[in-house]
Amino acid sequence: MEGCAVERVLMGPAAAGGTRRATGVVARVARCDGAPPITITLKARRAVVLAAGALHTPCVLLRSGMRNPHVGKHLRLHPVTGVTAKFFGDEVRAYEGAPMTTVSDVCADGPAGDYYGAKLEVPSTHPGLMAACLPWTSGLAAKQNFLDLNHAAAFIVLQRDKGEGHVALEPSDKMKPAVHYTLSRHDRESMIDAMQHAVRIFAASDPDEVATLHVQETSTAALRGAASEAEKTARVEAFNARIRARGLANHAAGLFSAHQMGTCRMGASPATSVIDKDGECWECDDLYIADASTFPTASGANPMVTTLAMSHMVATRLVDRLAAEDAAHEAPALAQREARRAAAGADAPALLLLKGAAAVGVVAGVAAALVLWGRRGRSGQAA
Repeated sequence: MEGCAVERVLMGPAAAGGTRRATGVVARVARCDGAPPITITLKARRAVVLAAGALHTPCVLLRSGMRNPHVGKHLRLHPVTGVTAKFFGDEVRAYEGAPMTTVSDVCADGPAGDYYGAKLEVPSTHPGLMAACLPWTSGLAAKQNFLDLNHAAAFIVLQRDKGEGHVALEPSDKMKPAVHYTLSRHDRESMIDAMQHAVRIFAASDPDEVATLHVQETSTAALRGAASEAEKTARVEAFNARIRARGLANHAAGLFSAHQMGTCRMGASPATSVIDKDGECWECDDLYIADASTFPTASGANPMVTTLAMSHMVATRLVDRLAAEDAAHEAPALAQREARRAAAGADAPALLLLKGAAAVGVVAGVAAALVLWGRRGRSGQAA
């Protein structure tokens, strides 16, 4: 429903020794005339499924009074920065073609070898993305970057974050999420290492210059014009040394989130998770979650397929549960039906004889009527 935002989950009373049960949702529907939104209530007969994403699903639970300490926690963002290069002798036009073309796992193991590393991905660098990501140093520099866009290419450094943040309710508007996230030292080190790899990969393609998303004017290195391969290598490593020295301090470079995951994670116990292996909330029966908030940790790749798989698993297990309940509910009725059929079967011969006799009587009556009609017809013809 367009313009509709779920405010909270409705819950019925708990059964003896059990937890509360989800019975529906209360939602707000925005009005086109700017008037206050309309509040609606949707009742659920069997179950409620939340799929508002890793930022909004925990907010729905918090507004519903959930007290599980893991609601909203363990937020993973796949933090991203970038490295660009310009090839003034070529028309790259990286804003055309597929939105994602090449992915490299050269840094996926991470500097610590714990598989919490970064992927180097080649995105479609359309003007909107470049405007959002390129550092602002001056109006003239921004204009020149866009004039050079036909000759630019980019890597994004997408980190599988080992650190985590959390989501809470925005104090001024509890319908909105407040995201709290600080890049961990582990993830900073991994991203810096991947940025240096990206610079070396670009350098092998002989660009005119390479650059990072750091805000300083010195975030660009000119590579064209080196007198020898040794000099170019020296320029590359000097630039990488500057990247290491700058690091990724807060607000020092362009950082953004590619994917949000993990704020209502799945687990084996309410002591460590929000939902069980079937996707049902520990704290509320018949309330299921089927989105990326269910991830226990950050995925090691773009999470689209994993999100689909998790949601399909939750949906399949819910369908199986409902089918089993229907079968159990129908079992007494089936037993009664079989008993009636068994009892009816004992009287079957007598019933068949009775029905047979009735059938013979009907046939005989019809035959007699036909004979009588025939005689009358013949008499009329003779007259």
